[in-house]
Amino acid sequence: MKGNRFFVRPWARVAVAYLAGIAVMFVFMRLEMPKYLSLLHLFILIFAMDAVGFCCWRTWVRARPQAWVRYGLYAVHFLPALLLLIFFIGLTRQNVSLWSPFWRTYGLGVVVILLLPHLIMAAVYIVWAAVYGIGRLCKAEAFAVRWWRGRHGVAMGVAGLSFAVMLYGVLFGAFDLQVLRVPLRQPSAGETAGGVVSGRAAVGRIPDGLAGYRIVQISDFHIGSFVGTGFVERVVREAMALEPDLVVFTGDIVNFGSAELLPHVDVLSGLHARDGVYAIMGNHDYGDYVGWESAEAKAANLRLLKETYARMGWRLLDNRSLWIVRGGDSLRLAGVENWGGGHRFPKYGNLDAALAGTACAIDTAAARPDFCRAGFPHVYTVLLSHDPSHFDSIVAPRYPQVDLCLSGHTHGMQLGIRIGGKDYTAARRMYRHDAGLYTIEDGRRLYVNTGVGFNGAPFRVGIRPRIVLLEL
Repeated sequence: MKGNRFFVRPWARVAVAYLAGIAVMFVFMRLEMPKYLSLLHLFILIFAMDAVGFCCWRTWVRARPQAWVRYGLYAVHFLPALLLLIFFIGLTRQNVSLWSPFWRTYGLGVVVILLLPHLIMAAVYIVWAAVYGIGRLCKAEAFAVRWWRGRHGVAMGVAGLSFAVMLYGVLFGAFDLQVLRVPLRQPSAGETAGGVVSGRAAVGRIPDGLAGYRIVQISDFHIGSFVGTGFVERVVREAMALEPDLVVFTGDIVNFGSAELLPHVDVLSGLHARDGVYAIMGNHDYGDYVGWESAEAKAANLRLLKETYARMGWRLLDNRSLWIVRGGDSLRLAGVENWGGGHRFPKYGNLDAALAGTACAIDTAAARPDFCRAGFPHVYTVLLSHDPSHFDSIVAPRYPQVDLCLSGHTHGMQLGIRIGGKDYTAARRMYRHDAGLYTIEDGRRLYVNTGVGFNGAPFRVGIRPRIVLLEL
């Protein structure tokens, strides 16, 4: 018996089970989804915290007198990890873009919604144990003992609250569509300059001939997440009610594959504007998150997306630009393919190519050191670039001719709070510009749209699905 003691102890059994799960997941990622190998460290952290939470929670579960209650609680705890493994096994059996929207969305969504409370509970236990240890070290025995006795109630209370919040986000928040109006001729509420909220942010110049021009921006549909077409119809209806001069879509129309878009072609074909509907590619649109049978199959997926855009009447600006003239002034609309600052995101965007070969002298491959935007008062350049890190890394330092950049991508991590017209999102730690309107020193602007869809988990809390009207 002593030789098997390692496998008898609860901590050891849990550790072995979780390590086995991680090993299985690694094999599936290695074989079918190399794009997700960079996330392996995240899965290890998730599984480790879940194991800690279980071993701390286990003492409370074992105290339940009814056996069926104990076994039921154990099942609830291990269900998310088991479902996550089943999800990855399913990826090896069939291209995820061919799954039904229900299973594709709510399969992984259920995992996230059940797993998050476990992780929060584990975090509470870890903090509780740290304070208890500090109390013991400081010889505060009475305090430490009283503190330690309350750990289960607090941990389960916080976990229950997080589950309720997630449930709200699934049932209501994910579909609570919001329409925002952003006037660009004066500072907007919550606009930031240099990363600090300011009502005195510098206003970029806009030619008089473009006064009142209406641009509707939609971003990050992730349309494969929706069961049915009802929400998509609502988005189109709300966008058309804004009477736009121009509609732009800033990437990530699908989650995994272009086939997800086909059931929504007729609805999205109803999106139109006086000067047209234009789109760019996001990181999800290339099919990089699917284990394709061959390079030809992946290329066919991309061709299908472009053909579907054409069927809908949307023009794809893949590293190209065009001109719209109003009252003797010009709006130059440029679009680039995805360029992501993180190593997991493709870098196909080429602003040099987008600006080359058009009809204006400022379309240089790179801005001259002595470039002066005031020397071209009749041109207003709007750039569509999916990932806001492109603006930070490339556009802002090298292309002063870009007056306004429209991005998406962050979703605000679908979690945050809006106060005084400013969004404070969970994506702030990952992106310098995570949501809303920003102005840099010379008056140039970036707007980061938090999107209308969702990805990963079918929820939004505080960061509502959003259509934005930008008024020049």
